[in-house]
Amino acid sequence: MADRLNFEPVIFRGCTGTEMIVLVKAAAAVWIPAGLLIMILLTPAIGMGVLLFGILGTVFFSATFFQRIKRGRPEFYYQIQVKKLTARYFWFRSPYIEYSGQWSLGRTE
Repeated sequence: MADRLNFEPVIFRGCTGTEMIVLVKAAAAVWIPAGLLIMILLTPAIGMGVLLFGILGTVFFSATFFQRIKRGRPEFYYQIQVKKLTARYFWFRSPYIEYSGQWSLGRTE
């Protein structure tokens, strides 16, 4: 039955598998250096604990945050919002129409 799905299934707190991989990688990029620093300065056990619970807590709370953002919105809502924000602030060309106002048909009759 999984081959008949239109979108990725939700795995944890409203996040799909791909989103969870991104969250774990981002959390690991932040907490691994912090954990290694604590391992060097204090003890390895405390550093491993900070590393483990830091990654788990970051994934849990960021998944909850994304769940609130996605609630009641269409598929791929926040991905579109991120693309629009990067297009606005980093001078990328937006693939979406962002015009607000009256449209004309192009005729002058």
